[in-house]
Amino acid sequence: MEEATRSADLIRKDIKELRNKHGSVGINQNCNLCKYPALSRDFFLFPCGHVFHSDCLHYEMDRHMNTVDRNRVHNLNEQLAQLSMQSVSKKGNSMMGTNMMEENKDAISAIHNRVEKIKEELDGLLASECVLCGETMIMSITQPFVNPSDPEAYSWQI
Repeated sequence: MEEATRSADLIRKDIKELRNKHGSVGINQNCNLCKYPALSRDFFLFPCGHVFHSDCLHYEMDRHMNTVDRNRVHNLNEQLAQLSMQSVSKKGNSMMGTNMMEENKDAISAIHNRVEKIKEELDGLLASECVLCGETMIMSITQPFVNPSDPEAYSWQI
């Protein structure tokens, strides 16, 4: 029982430390995939220090995902696009009259909450680990560099 209490205290301490954890990206730091400045677009910073633009990470992870996860990411991105259009429509309608403003505020808030949940799920699928030094990269070691059906494969023949 004493060991369980000690273990629970250590877990609580670790959680507190995680809340205070931060990272920094220098103005000259580049995306580790495309080599363009990281601060030029939305980006992810991993604990290992690698930095990736969101779209670069998405493209790279897409290459390593199984079909189920790839389809889920595609579906979530479609939902985000639809919600974005709905949000723009609601914001436009709220400018027409004061009666519609209150109704649209609630609708816009609900859309915003849904968008945040979708982004959270996308982050879990795409950014749960570093694509260069996480398990994804380790598991990809068995994959060929060039797809045998790709015309470029002929240039690799000896």
